[in-house]
Formats: sequence, structure tokens, C-alpha cells
Amino acid sequence: MHLRLVIPHAVWPKETEAAEVTVGLKPAAFSLLCGRGARERFEPVRCLDWLAQAFGLDDFPAGPLTLAAEHADAEPGYWLRADPVHLMANQFGACMADPRGLHVSPDEAVQLVATLNHQFAGDDMHFIAATPDRWLLRLADAPQVKFAELESAFGNEDIGAFLPQGPDAARWHRRINEMQMLLYAHPVNDIRASLGLPLINSLWLWGGGRYPLRHDLQKPAEWLMADDPMIAALARLAGCHRGPRPGMLGNLPGKKVLVVLDDLAYPALWGDALTWREGWTMLEGDWFAPAHEWLSAGKISTLELILPEAGLRIALDRRALWCMWRRPWLPW
Repeated sequence: MHLRLVIPHAVWPKETEAAEVTVGLKPAAFSLLCGRGARERFEPVRCLDWLAQAFGLDDFPAGPLTLAAEHADAEPGYWLRADPVHLMANQFGACMADPRGLHVSPDEAVQLVATLNHQFAGDDMHFIAATPDRWLLRLADAPQVKFAELESAFGNEDIGAFLPQGPDAARWHRRINEMQMLLYAHPVNDIRASLGLPLINSLWLWGGGRYPLRHDLQKPAEWLMADDPMIAALARLAGCHRGPRPGMLGNLPGKKVLVVLDDLAYPALWGDALTWREGWTMLEGDWFAPAHEWLSAGKISTLELILPEAGLRIALDRRALWCMWRRPWLPW
């Protein structure tokens, strides 16, 4: 079996904090695999963009892939993700609350999307709620701006630097302000405020692309195992078998398997060092120690560890384990 393990945010994102966060963090099996393997550097990239490149795409089209996963009969066109979020004012400007705490209900999504469609119908903009917390926006043409990925705003004290940029940025800033005012004044948010719930007071636009996506994609593995429905949709379009990410290394299907181990991503993005370290403990016991055993026993012929944000690929086979002179090594 050729096993590729993709580990988003395996390195703590803030360099000034990394030394303190990783004190005493020494996952033995992972460090041995990293030390014995051949290390290859590449330009650091978000995990989703690394996956897109593995499938032959330039970047990760979150909007079209959400449609493919949740709303496949949608009208063709240029589609963006338009995720509902809660923004909070602070001394630096504005920051975003963790979207996982918003808990948008299906009825709230229906009401808010209907109001947005009524307001922006004259601009040839159409919103849909693929799921209560995954909204999309169809445009007549590709916009002349660059939208920042949703995760770029996570944990930042001021999201101002991540607003749309490009030739048409001013118009999009006005549109986003209009969306915010419309959402803030909506009766849905009056009810949420009375219940002490965070307001759905803005949309985060990101991940645009043409829908439907082309089908002549590269196939990086026979099986792709991940929990994100967008990744599953990408695998389906490429003709890969797909399944949910297993809880631990066990009886994996196929001879060429790619697994996305995303336990570290959210804690890293939100600055939760304790949970990030706990994630390493879990990954060490459930994946890296068993992977070392399987590689030694010949159950895995080749193993790759991909750390996209660190720009690092580590590859090794059974023979590499006998290179005793290669000392354990960790990317931090």
C-alpha cells in the first residue's frame, strides 16, 4: 500500500509563539518517521489549495465544490461561497467569531437568503443556502476582485486586511456593507438577540469558480478519505473512491490511499494551543505509531507525510527505517 497522510497546520502558524507552544511536544513515532524519511521542500500553501493542485487545479473552488456536494442541480455560472458569520467590533477594527458557534437554523437561512435575493435581484446576484451554514452566491460574471479564504480571518484581531482587493474592490466593499446592514436589521436577528445568540450580521465571500467544474482532473490516489464534503466532491469528480476519514489507521481500502488528518487545523487557526497539542497526542497514538509499525512489517510499501502550510513532504519506505544514523526530527 502507498499511503499519503496530509496533515494541515502541523506547524504552529505564529512563529513568535511556536517555541513556547511546542515545549516538550515530542511525538516519538512522527519524529522518527520525519527523521528517517527523505524531506522535500515546496512553497507553503493552504491544505485545500494543495489538494486542488494534486487534482490539477490552480486553486480550491469552494463554491462550485459545495454545489457539487450539496446542490448539484444548481444553475451553471460563477459561484462564490457566501458564508454567514458574526463580526465583532474591537479596538483594532473588527474580528470574526468562530463560525461553528453560530448554529444557523434552516428556517433562519431561508428567511435571510430570501431577503438578500429581494435586495440584490437588480444586481444579477442570486443567493442560495446549500445548507443552513453554507450559503452561496451566483454572479453573472467573474468579479474583478480577489476574495480572501474564510480561514484567513480566523483568529485575527482585524479582518480589514482580508477584505476584497482588486480593480472593483470599492464596489464590493459597498455591497458587503449593504449586506451587513440588511442582515443586522432583519427580524431573525432581533429574535437571536432576545435569546442571547450571536447575530448573523455579515457574509464572508470566498472560494469562487465556474460551475460545473471540468471532469478531466488528475487522480492523486485510488481512495481519498476525508470528512469535508467539498473534498469528497472533488474526489468524485476525479473518479476516486471516497469515504470518511477513519478514526485511526486500520484496514484501509485500496493500494493507493490519501487520508486528510485535519485534527490540528481549527485549534491552530484559532490559537488554541492546548487542543492543538492534544491533537498531536491523538494523531501519534492513532496514526503515526501504527504507521511506523505497518511500514516496518511491510503492510505499507511507501509512506508520505504532507504538511502543506509548512511546505514539507516526507517520503520513506521500509528500508529507510534502517537508516539508524538519521536522527529523529520535528518540523518545529
